[in-house]
Amino acid sequence: MIAGIGTDIAETQIFEKTSTDAFIIKAFTENEIRICFSGPQKSSEKLAGRYAAKEAFIKAISPYLFFKISPGDYRNIEILKLQSGAPSISLTGRIKDVATGAGIQNMWVSISHEKNLAVAMVVLEN
Repeated sequence: MIAGIGTDIAETQIFEKTSTDAFIIKAFTENEIRICFSGPQKSSEKLAGRYAAKEAFIKAISPYLFFKISPGDYRNIEILKLQSGAPSISLTGRIKDVATGAGIQNMWVSISHEKNLAVAMVVLEN
């Protein structure tokens, strides 16, 4: 059964930063930073897509939240890549506790880029 749906869009220019920028360090895990600052695709596109996915996840899980999201919570939502290249979501900390408490069994994420925009959609199932 669908437990939540969220979408978000982000402008890539906002993410034209270095890997040591304070915002990047607060919002992304070490794995995400490493992935985003390697490979041929622009880091700003990869960062924007992952940030949009994190925001979409927060919107999808929001009916189950019993606390206000803080900047540190973004690092508890990690957007990784499967071997197929498809994005996936990994949770830690109190965000994982909320998802577990809500009975979330599956998390689906899609990220797309067009010109200077990245859009993401998350569907949660329980």
